Amino acid sequence: QDIGDRISAEAEAGELRRPLVLGGLALMTAIIAAEMARQMLTTELAHGVHHSHQVIPLEPVIAALQRELPDLTVSI
Repeated sequence: QDIGDRISAEAEAGELRRPLVLGGLALMTAIIAAEMARQMLTTELAHGVHHSHQVIPLEPVIAALQRELPDLTVSI
């Protein structure tokens, strides 16, 4: 089942609180990118190449998503 079918099925079942189609996915990407950039600019990082999960705590990213998308359920 592709993502579009899954979103449609969840919406029909009343399980989708905020449809993440079109602008929703772009908004989530923008929120995550902005929070990651904020953390990178305000944190003293060691020199070298890093993967984002190595240097950026996940909790502030989740908090930023929940502030902007209060109906979003984040499950890890």
